[in-house]
Amino acid sequence: MLRVAAALLIAGIAALEAIEAIPLQGPTPGLRSTVIVSDMHMGAGRAPSGNWLPSEDFRWPSEFAAFLRTVDRDGHAAVDLVLNGDTFELIEGTGADCEPPAVDAGCREGEALARVERALSAHAAEIDALGEFARSGSNRVVFVPGDHDAALLFPSISRRLVAALSTPTGRVEIARSGYWLSADGKVYAEHGHQIGSNPHKFEYWPVPSVKRAGVDYLLRPWGERAVQPLYNKLEERYPIVDNFALSGAGLKYGLAADGLSDAGEAAPQLLRYFLSLMSWQQFRMELDGGEIEPPTWDIAQVRAQGASFLVASLADDDRFKPLAARAMADGRLLRSIDELSDDEVVALCDYRAASRRARRRGEPFLQQFSPRGPVVTECPRTPDTRGSLFDYYWRSRDQIFGRHLD
Repeated sequence: MLRVAAALLIAGIAALEAIEAIPLQGPTPGLRSTVIVSDMHMGAGRAPSGNWLPSEDFRWPSEFAAFLRTVDRDGHAAVDLVLNGDTFELIEGTGADCEPPAVDAGCREGEALARVERALSAHAAEIDALGEFARSGSNRVVFVPGDHDAALLFPSISRRLVAALSTPTGRVEIARSGYWLSADGKVYAEHGHQIGSNPHKFEYWPVPSVKRAGVDYLLRPWGERAVQPLYNKLEERYPIVDNFALSGAGLKYGLAADGLSDAGEAAPQLLRYFLSLMSWQQFRMELDGGEIEPPTWDIAQVRAQGASFLVASLADDDRFKPLAARAMADGRLLRSIDELSDDEVVALCDYRAASRRARRRGEPFLQQFSPRGPVVTECPRTPDTRGSLFDYYWRSRDQIFGRHLD
């Protein structure tokens, strides 16, 4: 998630506040403005020594307060501040503070509340700044739950967070629908983990829990189960490992830095995880007037390639490719292609084609992915969709978002 981007935004706004010669352009007085920030991941804060814990990702309380003052001033105290998911880090534990009975279960409500209390205490300055902002004029603060702070949807946690900001009724809310929609219906915001085949998707969203033996536990999506133990281990040595704009990129670098040559039994799930994280916004869109059509990929030929198709979907400079190739050579990926639906195969083929063209053009990507380097091959097309008239590669993106918003 975009944790570094949010931090840079806050730091940049704080710097601008001190430069009176460069005023920020605010909205017209009398109109409301909307400001959306996500992925702050406020967690357990500092160790008893006073040093930041390696797992703490939000370390800018004074800059955040300056950011809120600037937004309040330039928005004429008529601002909807939408904290669009993962405001808090609630899935990284501190010891055995959760005792789930199954692999897909996390904390119970009371255990999650204890984590929230730690975060509120560790980030009291930020909470005070949010409360001050929400009390100013007609400002409002909305917490949209993300995959790392889905526990905000538990009733006791919602009440505790609203109370922590000490504001008049109606100034702070938890978006219990899982998204926020502006009063005029023109601005829609959600965290994004429920879109398409995201590995962090909750099955019954916006219900965040699963019942086991009559008790509600926070659900742990398969993506969390696949990667969070690795993040917890690597973050002790590489605190920046989960602060990359492109989700999963830091994990690949961390595994490579550790000299790992074999991902073991985790390899199939990790490969599926990395391949499912498609960042469509990084590509340059074509203004073709709608005349270019998407190709039709030959799914039968793709599936006949088996595991080699999945490994070949990683560029040769991808840090995880040697581990994926090792797993394939050892026979650990034999059934991996069977776990993908045809829609997922098509999406992966679309993404491969878009990545290939972007790298061949040397397009400057918006994410931490080099615009130059080895290119992946295209998936085989059906004979009637070969050629440049069938080079529209955003069909899967269009369908994923279209289905989600219908």
